[in-house]
Amino acid sequence: MNKAKKRIHVLGTICRVLSIVMLVLMIISTAGLVTAGVALIVMPKDTAQISLSGSVEAQISGRIIDMIPDDVLDSISEQIEDGSLSVNINGEAIQGAQVSGGSLILNGSGKSASFDLRRVGIALIAYSLTTGCLIYVFIMCGRLMNEIRVCDSPFSEGVVKSLKQFAISLIPYAVIRSTATSFANKLLTTGSFSFNFEADTTLYFAALIIVMLVFIFNYGAALQKDADETL
Repeated sequence: MNKAKKRIHVLGTICRVLSIVMLVLMIISTAGLVTAGVALIVMPKDTAQISLSGSVEAQISGRIIDMIPDDVLDSISEQIEDGSLSVNINGEAIQGAQVSGGSLILNGSGKSASFDLRRVGIALIAYSLTTGCLIYVFIMCGRLMNEIRVCDSPFSEGVVKSLKQFAISLIPYAVIRSTATSFANKLLTTGSFSFNFEADTTLYFAALIIVMLVFIFNYGAALQKDADETL
């Protein structure tokens, strides 16, 4: 019994140290994101802009190309380049074509996006909400590990209470993580201030399992109390 209790205390100590390390990292990450975000937001709008552009290329080969005479392929290529023939791939217009090695190669410019650094700053602030919630999660985790580190029994009231608080801390993290990440991604890619709420079922499921463990531990604590009173 003493050996089992000692192992529990050692495990609690190790996890306590790990939770403190993760807590420090999350605090540093949150501070860095907020500082960078505020610095970018307060910059004048015309300080700097970021422009992104892509390209699309498709190569058509095989028997169907072999069956088409070369002069027809050349004609198709010319019509695509002069705009008389319109070709789209994934919604992007093809602007050039060439025949090479028995293949028809299509290429064109992809979607482009530009945004000022203030938009990046707002996105960083949104991301910091996620790491901020992780600070709360690791605080609750640290309290739980501290209770386990010094407990007389894993079914003690302190362990059960801390376990419940840890489970509850996962819920706001799951909600804010999905909404903040969606908002930041939308802002960076489209420039719109909107978001799509996507529930993180994995975290909700983990919180549900921990809540179930709380009830199990409560039952164990009640049995232990009855046994102690009987003795």
